[in-house]
Amino acid sequence: CGHAAYACLALEQRTDNIMELMIGKHGKSSDQKLCDPKSYIDKEWVTLGRDKVQSSCPLVGEYSGALPDAEGLCARSVTSCDRSDQMNYQVYNCENTTEVYEDRSYHCYGAFEENGLVYTVVKRLDLPYKECFVGTSLERGGSMITEAGTSCGRNREPGTSGMLLSYRSDQCVEWKWEEV
Repeated sequence: CGHAAYACLALEQRTDNIMELMIGKHGKSSDQKLCDPKSYIDKEWVTLGRDKVQSSCPLVGEYSGALPDAEGLCARSVTSCDRSDQMNYQVYNCENTTEVYEDRSYHCYGAFEENGLVYTVVKRLDLPYKECFVGTSLERGGSMITEAGTSCGRNREPGTSGMLLSYRSDQCVEWKWEEV
């Protein structure tokens, strides 16, 4: 599996369910300089999630908005009535809400805040891997959100390139979840 090397490992416990790790620069010996903060420059966090404790999705209730890069398409996020750690996300025709193009169910592992942004780690119930969304809250209950990859990439700007989701109601959705 390649050659042996030394590196420092940074671990950050974000919540009970979320941990991130980052591997610094590699070296040929166990030099303490490998653990200097500059060893992590240009490195990215790897985000891990597990289901240790139930954690509510950050947007509880019903939120909707227009997709910024797809004219005529809107999205809706609604949490489960029975479990606030489960949500449904739909992409639909803005003019005809019954014309649904995507219908996804998610399990939320939790959310953490960094530099004024909220990172939410989720698992889409029909896929085997975790994903991350990043968002920022606006006045009057709205949020700007965007996808942040599988490891909560820090190079996203939801305030300028995200989708505006506006609070619609505290309505929840009653449905049976398919556990994967």
